This record gives sequence, structure tokens and C-alpha cells, in this order.
Amino acid sequence: MNHLIIWKETSLFLGSNNTGISEHQHPMIQLILCINDLFLWKDTNRNWIKKKTLFISPNQTHQCKD
Repeated sequence: MNHLIIWKETSLFLGSNNTGISEHQHPMIQLILCINDLFLWKDTNRNWIKKKTLFISPNQTHQCKD
């Protein structure tokens, strides 16, 4: 089950995303925590790296997939 909770200038998404996320950026910090498995994150050299957690700075271009 997915949940989206939004406060003034803040949002929190709890759930899973079974689709790949295309390369993008946004003006907010992002913290990704994977509870059960790992996900793939494309690093600055365009290599896919397996991750369990990830902290993304504002306006940093990033891409993830499961």
C-alpha cells in the first residue's frame, strides 16, 4: 500500500515503486530507504550501483530503478 503525506513545503511518500524513474532533478532533498531489497541508482559516471539507502541533494540529477 502506498501513502503520500503532504505538509507545507514538505512531502513524504511511503510505499513502493515498481517502475523505473527516468533521469530528473527537483529542488528538494530526497532520502530513499529500502526495507526489503536493494534498488539501482545511476552514479555520476552513468554506472548502475546497488543501494539500500541514498540521500540526494537538491537539484542533483538522479535516476533509480528496482
